[in-house]
Amino acid sequence: MFKKFKFLIFGLASVILFIGLIAYAQTGGTTSNPNFFKRVGSAILPLNASWDLGSNAVRWANGYFTNLTTANITIETASIGNLTIQKADPSIILDVTTAGDTDYWLGVQDDAGGDDDDKFYIGKGTTVGTTPYFAMDKDGSTYLGDGGATNYAKFTSAGVLSYTGSARPTRYIDLNVGDAVAWGDGASNAGTVTLDHDNTNHRNFARWTSGSVTQDIDIIFEILLPANFSAWSASNSLSVDIYTNNKDNNIATITLYDNTGAADAGISAASILPSANTTWETKNDQPTSANYSAGTWAHLHIHLGNNAANDYVRIGRVYLNYLSSN
Repeated sequence: MFKKFKFLIFGLASVILFIGLIAYAQTGGTTSNPNFFKRVGSAILPLNASWDLGSNAVRWANGYFTNLTTANITIETASIGNLTIQKADPSIILDVTTAGDTDYWLGVQDDAGGDDDDKFYIGKGTTVGTTPYFAMDKDGSTYLGDGGATNYAKFTSAGVLSYTGSARPTRYIDLNVGDAVAWGDGASNAGTVTLDHDNTNHRNFARWTSGSVTQDIDIIFEILLPANFSAWSASNSLSVDIYTNNKDNNIATITLYDNTGAADAGISAASILPSANTTWETKNDQPTSANYSAGTWAHLHIHLGNNAANDYVRIGRVYLNYLSSN
C-alpha cells in the first residue's frame, strides 16, 4: 500500500513539474512576464506567445491586433473580416491626452426608425452628436458647415453644389441705365432724358432735365431674378447712385414691384435725393415683400421730377445684392 501511495505522489509531482517547466519556458523564465497566463480553446490558434492574454496583442476567433503597447495598432493581414460597432449611434471618440487640445468624434446618428435615412457625421469634442461639422447621407450627398442642420454647403453625389442659411454667398444684379426705359405718364413730362458719362467719377448715367417747372419722368428697369436667387441680402439689397443740382427743389423716389406686380412696402415711393448738391451719393433700401423667387420678374421705377426749368437729376449705378442658392 505504501509503495502504491509513493508512486502516486511521485506521478503527481512529475505532472506538476512538467506543467511548471512549460509555463516557465513560455514566459521567458519569469512569472512577471505578461505572457505567463495563456488563453485556450477554439478562439485561439496553436499556442503562440504573441497572441497571449496579457501581452501586447489581442486575439479573437478570426484575427488579432498587434503592437498594442506601441504607437500603432495593427490588424494583421492574416485576420479575416472587419471591425464592427453594433449599437445605437455607433461612434468613435478621438480624445487627445493633452488638456485643451482639440478632440473629435465620428459616427452615425440614427433615429431608430427602421428606415434608410440616417447620416454619418464628424464633429468636434468628446460628446457624440454635438458640434457636427461634416455629414454624409444615404445618397452620398455631403454637408459642410453644421452637418446639414441649418447653415451648410451641400454637394450631391453627382457633384451639384448648393447653399443653405448663412452659408449662402452674396451675389449681385447690375442694372445698366442704358437698358432702362424712360416713361412719361402723359402729363407734365416736358424735358429730356440723355445718357452720358462722368469721366471724373468714372460712371455712366441717365440724366433727366426738365423743360419747364413741375415736370417728371419715370426710369423703369425690368429685373429677371437669377436661377440661383434664394432671398435678398439681410440689408441694403438695393443701391442707387444719385446726383442732382438742386436737392431742395428736385424729386427722386424709387418703388420696387415684386413678382405679383404689387409695390413692395419696404421700397415704395422712397426718397433717394442726395444730402448735398452736385455730389454722387449712394442710397440704399431693403425689400420686405416675400414675393420674389428665382426665374420671376420684378420691376424698379425711379421717379424723377423738377420744380424749376433746367434743373436736373442723374441716375448712375443701380444694383441689387441677394443670397445665392449655389
